[in-house]
Order: sequence, then structure tokens, then C-alpha cells
Amino acid sequence: MKTHTPEELNQLALDLFKGLVYTDRHIADQMMIPRVFLPLSFAGEQQIDEILRNPPGLIYEYMSQASNVAVNGYPMFLSCAFLSQDETEVVLARYRELREILGEESGAPEETG
Repeated sequence: MKTHTPEELNQLALDLFKGLVYTDRHIADQMMIPRVFLPLSFAGEQQIDEILRNPPGLIYEYMSQASNVAVNGYPMFLSCAFLSQDETEVVLARYRELREILGEESGAPEETG
């Protein structure tokens, strides 16, 4: 899993607040995650083992990368990125700060967990 710089995490939090980023937390039915983030459907045994050993804290992609196809009302992505558990905590903390400072209006889902 790629390690992100503090600047990248801050930018991701801002972009999440602006509604530019789609995450696994936008998806109510968790069984849809591999259908929304298509690379997960094609992960090999080695990749699945890595994900199970080191589960990501967040799966995401920028809305600008969404394909022209939707599945059950969800966008579909041909790429995706991951944050570690620790990075996810940093992004969500920054996101909460932005909501306090700038208001509730955002394109991000209500936080779960």
C-alpha cells in the first residue's frame, strides 16, 4: 500500500469535503464495493491475501476517474486507491475540522465508524 505524505492527506480531506472523491463509505451495500471499484473484482490471490493481512482504512477514487457506466446507481471506477488505517484517521480528522470551519455542506457521506 502506498504511503501518503501529510500534504497528500490534507488535499484528500479537502477534496473529500468538496465532493470530488468517492469512497467505500459512500456505498451502503458493502457487497457492491468490488462492483464499484472494479479492480477489486479482478484482484489475484496474492493481492487478496495482502488486503486481508493489511486491510485498508479507506478505498477511494476521484470522481473525475469514474467510467461512463453505473452499477445499481453507483459510479464505477476502473482504478482505485487505498489509505492505511492510520492515514484514514488523519484524513477523517482533517475532514471533521473542515466541516467545523466551513460548515456541513459537502459531498462526503456521513461518517461511519
